[in-house]
Amino acid sequence: MSEIRTGIISEGPLDQFIIQSIIVQSFPEKTFLFHNISPTEDEIISNSKIEGFGWGSVFRICSRLKNKIEMLKAAGYEFDLLVIHVDGDVMFLTYESARLTPSSNNLSLPCINNNLSIFQNCKQLRNVVESWTDQQHSIPTHKKIEYCIPYINSDIWFAYILYEDSRVFLSESLDKEILDRFLLSRTKKEKRLIRLQNKKIKKNPKVYRETAEKLSYALLQDMRTHFKQLDFFCSNLSQII
Repeated sequence: MSEIRTGIISEGPLDQFIIQSIIVQSFPEKTFLFHNISPTEDEIISNSKIEGFGWGSVFRICSRLKNKIEMLKAAGYEFDLLVIHVDGDVMFLTYESARLTPSSNNLSLPCINNNLSIFQNCKQLRNVVESWTDQQHSIPTHKKIEYCIPYINSDIWFAYILYEDSRVFLSESLDKEILDRFLLSRTKKEKRLIRLQNKKIKKNPKVYRETAEKLSYALLQDMRTHFKQLDFFCSNLSQII
């Protein structure tokens, strides 16, 4: 096939930047045609989305994925690969915290198990997200779904690319509070991914996009040795593509 038609469902638009760059750099010999299923380009521009943003929006899209895929097909969009993203910190949360009502088929949250490794807990979370899609009935069996679950969230991947001098410090063992403190301590000269505004964290889309564009094939291979979840995602893609 000349182009691999790839749909992405993510918590937010910035996650799409890094997912696309990872896929492109993983397979430099192939051509990808990306379509942002959720959030869409229009939703990003308007900053308005019926399902909202965040992991709750991923749940809502997945819970009606069959209808979504059929609507997109009617509009002329078909996919060879579907990537579904949620951040690893979802394993600590409840459905109620995002005002969600799970079905009887959905696995429980939180799914964190302190006796398991980060990698094993992320596999538990993957099982939860798979239960949202009900794959046997959602999309044709010849279509491929892969799950992107960075731990503790995708900011760790962006930070590793952007802050070369801190790569020894940046690892999957960092919790969200420590990672946020590190990102907030960056200077304007270093470029900031996030900042505080009215005591709330605000992200800088321009820096996120520029950072994702800096990812090279060589750097990606380096990152795969540092981040097991990234390596897992890339390895699974290799089996599909």
